[in-house]
Amino acid sequence: MKKIFLFFIILNVLLSQCDNVSSYICQLNPACEWFSETTEGMCSELNQTECQSGQYNYCYWNGWGGSGECMGGNYILKNEYCVDANNAINDFVDNVAIRGLSTLLKSSGFKEVYEDNETKFILDQYSERIIISYDDIHINPNGFEIEGVGFYIGHYPEEAYNNDADQSVLFKIGSIEMNLSLDQLLYLLEQIIYDENLGKLSSFNINAKNIEFDTYQNPKYVRALYDLEDYIDESRYSEMSYSLEEADFEFDGYLNQKIIEDMNDGALPDINQSLKFFIKNFAINKLIGAGGIDYSKNFDFAGIFNSPILEDNLLKIEYCNIETEYLPKSNKIQFLFDIEHPFIGFKTALNAGVSIDYHNPEDSQWNSAYTEFELRYKFPEIMDLNFDEIIDTYGKEVALLSRLPNAGNLGFALQYDNLQSSIDLLTQSSRGERDALLSLISNGTLSLNGNFKNLGFNVLEINTLMDRFERRQDKKRIEKSDYINLNIDNFSADANIQKNNVNLKSELYTNLFKAELNGDIDIYDPENPWVNKLNLTISNVNDIVMDYIKWFEKKEHVKIETSPYSNDINISIYGNLNNPQIRGIGPANK
Repeated sequence: MKKIFLFFIILNVLLSQCDNVSSYICQLNPACEWFSETTEGMCSELNQTECQSGQYNYCYWNGWGGSGECMGGNYILKNEYCVDANNAINDFVDNVAIRGLSTLLKSSGFKEVYEDNETKFILDQYSERIIISYDDIHINPNGFEIEGVGFYIGHYPEEAYNNDADQSVLFKIGSIEMNLSLDQLLYLLEQIIYDENLGKLSSFNINAKNIEFDTYQNPKYVRALYDLEDYIDESRYSEMSYSLEEADFEFDGYLNQKIIEDMNDGALPDINQSLKFFIKNFAINKLIGAGGIDYSKNFDFAGIFNSPILEDNLLKIEYCNIETEYLPKSNKIQFLFDIEHPFIGFKTALNAGVSIDYHNPEDSQWNSAYTEFELRYKFPEIMDLNFDEIIDTYGKEVALLSRLPNAGNLGFALQYDNLQSSIDLLTQSSRGERDALLSLISNGTLSLNGNFKNLGFNVLEINTLMDRFERRQDKKRIEKSDYINLNIDNFSADANIQKNNVNLKSELYTNLFKAELNGDIDIYDPENPWVNKLNLTISNVNDIVMDYIKWFEKKEHVKIETSPYSNDINISIYGNLNNPQIRGIGPANK
């Protein structure tokens, strides 16, 4: 092991000749080649990562997270660096690295074979077989790259390796690249395995492309699927296949055993640290259940959903991005989680300004904070549900979902300019937890928003509804149930809370009526909120809706005022919300 370790140290010294050297030194070295290019463009065309890289002069990112934009006008980018040349020296280095890896695996009990243009290392023990394979290894100035990586582990009954495995796992990577030299990687592994100690770990990046993951078990172990919970039970499938186009992991910082021990003792490091993880185009391609059925294209949920687009894209993720940054030098902590499905997306972000007390983190001072949350939904077509199947599943209810919305959004944003005073208010408050939390929210600025389009319901026709309520006392069953369609073409709602003041605005457009709500409420006293304004306007009211309103008036003994020239309704509320003044609706005898 020591000889192999020494070999990789010497190897890294040879490779470092091309890394971080000047143009003159680079061109003197036959193993190196000087690369130069100039690019011109506009800052507004750059994405966030490019804009914040510092490589594009005059460009800067205005904002945080995906909501900002790159500013600064035009840029000129001149990129020059030294790379390894494709020559005999590099081929020699690559071959030496391959021999080193072969020696390491064979010393661990693997047998080396070469077949199907692949180098394979096979380990047979007990009833299991492990196979590690690769196509080629390339050593770069900044690290290494391995092409065609494969890892297989199979369980064979009675050690019959010539037969098919009873259970197996296969993991393939088209290529994996790491800007950490092999000797550094081996050093870290040696420290962790033998000394249970983390060596020095500085910034590095791992990038993998064209990843495939497959599992198999003998069909005799597989049971049939009966309900929705069975769909997510991996033991119900004989074969499962997953694919991932790209995965990227980046660590920018510095760690060692001392830092980890300090963190275990409650102390924080004074060094900037950041982690970023990104994947693109993940898909579940195969779910073979009992009887050889591929359930990856069979999520029909008892026939309620009927859409080829849904079946083809349900088990996919377009991208997932996770970023966490601990920046004590800049007095900042940042976090971002963003995931995008073909139909659903989710994002949450946090940006906090904090003066960190490294030895007593609880005494750190939170200066400011901004957080946002967004849930987004989109579907390329309007999807009507199988209403007969819904009735069979849920019964003849008053209202049943008949159409899924094809677009929607739900989000909030919360900002504090002086977060520490708000935290002190919450921890020191002598009032109840609910009141303290309301006071905490009111010290910041909270914005809420939501909207969706084309949501459909089927509602019991008025005569059927009246019969159901009137005969409920007699416990008579209503056999006939007629429904009418209520389609919500568009619904939007916005709320803003700032300094104990709540502003509301909402709009609802349907095929039977239109409604608008506007409100201004003071919550300085949570027990007695004061309504400055709360107006509900309902217009373009269909005669069908008027029949429901008349039935409601009769049943609840109230009178809803309507315009003398139309069916428009205007209801306003003001005063103390616990005992408000109401206009537009009142007792039936008034």
